[in-house]
Amino acid sequence: MTGAQRAFNIHASAWAAVNAFLFVVDVATGDGLWFFYPLGGWGIGLALHATVLYTKAPEDDELEPGDERQQLGYRS
Repeated sequence: MTGAQRAFNIHASAWAAVNAFLFVVDVATGDGLWFFYPLGGWGIGLALHATVLYTKAPEDDELEPGDERQQLGYRS
């Protein structure tokens, strides 16, 4: 697992934990369904983070030895 994937997993875990807590507070106070606003707003940021992580080309420092040849189409 790369550092970028680890950072995304931490981001997703924080999103889930915080929004679960906000849901509990919202239900306990009975003030309506306001927890959807931070859930959706932060969810957009999380979705963008995932899009960047999983659609970008790997950086040079993320390549394993020999990957350069595979990307160029060489067979081992």
